[in-house]
Order: sequence, then C-alpha cells, then structure tokens
Amino acid sequence: MKKYTKEQRNKHLIIILILSALTFAITSMFNSGSTNLAGEFVDRKSVNSAALSTIFITVPVVGFILGSLVALIPYGGLTYRQKYLRASLLTIIVIDSILLFNTIIQNLF
Repeated sequence: MKKYTKEQRNKHLIIILILSALTFAITSMFNSGSTNLAGEFVDRKSVNSAALSTIFITVPVVGFILGSLVALIPYGGLTYRQKYLRASLLTIIVIDSILLFNTIIQNLF
C-alpha cells in the first residue's frame, strides 16, 4: 500500500507557502490602489488586505472543497483521507500557481 508521507506533505506545504508569499509580494510591490466593481477607488491598504484574505483564506477553502471531489477519483492504494489531503494540497498549489501567473501578467506586462 502506498502512503502519502509527511515529507511529501511538508514539501507541498512549503510550495504553497512560497507561491502564496510570492503572489502577495508582487501584489503589494506593484499595488498603487485600484477600482472596485462599483467604480470606486480602493486604496493600497484595502487591496493588500483583500489579497491576503484571498491567498490565505479563500484559496485554501476552495482547494479543500475541490480536493474532496478530486479524492473520489480512484488512485492506487491510498485511503480516502490520504487522497483527500494530497488532492487538496495539490489543488491549492494549482490555484496558487494560477494566481501567481495572473499577478505577474497583470503587473509586469
């Protein structure tokens, strides 16, 4: 039976932290305020606050919800709990990677 080891889990967590930190760093470096959907100006502090809540609350919640669905896919030898944690962390990595790529594209080009 295969196992999802602590080393693999820790590696995934480190990747998530690095991607999240890079996304927030780029956002805060190039942030000079923005406009919201109502067309009102939002200051730099509010944009940073929204970025932090998105990166550290919304993304993990969505990752764990989607991870519960991905874990239903049969995968050799892992228990549902191991598949759920692995699938959730990998889903968060994918979402964080997309956010980082989007942040880079928006701010550098």
